[in-house]
Amino acid sequence: MTGWTHLFVGTAAGVAVAAATGHPEWPKEVIIGVAAAAATVPDLDAEKSLIYQFVLPKVDSKMRRLAIGAAGLGSIYLTHYSYAFLLTGLFLLLTAIFPHRTFTHSLLALGMITWTVYLIDPGLAPAAFAGYASHLIADSMTPHGVPWLWPYQRYFRIARVPTGSGMDHVIGLTALFGAFFVWLIL
Repeated sequence: MTGWTHLFVGTAAGVAVAAATGHPEWPKEVIIGVAAAAATVPDLDAEKSLIYQFVLPKVDSKMRRLAIGAAGLGSIYLTHYSYAFLLTGLFLLLTAIFPHRTFTHSLLALGMITWTVYLIDPGLAPAAFAGYASHLIADSMTPHGVPWLWPYQRYFRIARVPTGSGMDHVIGLTALFGAFFVWLIL
């Protein structure tokens, strides 16, 4: 799926969490934003991804894994402030070490991101979980599939929707418009 599809499906997941939980301590827009952002994180290591273009636009493709790994080491160094730094650092290091659609597209990564956000603010963890999981589910609908049980190398798929195809765009736009209409009635 394209980065925009992931962003829109993650937005829909955030609207669903906001509707289901009604967090009084966070405005629904924050819940939706966390889910939308989390939905783009699994593609951090993909040069043409939406999040890569936003976070690392000037980093040469040959240096991107080094930059991600260095950010991971820096985060681990800050662990004495919070264990969230340790988890973030480990996530970034594993992202730098392993190829795309391996670690970042697994239940292990989903758990690490959710736990990291929980350590920062438990009220935001359901949104991070829903957003990140929406990415894995969406990519499970592509011909390549997703290694949910990584490091076990079996890739799981539930459909064969090519990335960038018309159906990819239909899924993303349907999620966006559906989320918008549900958000209006929240």
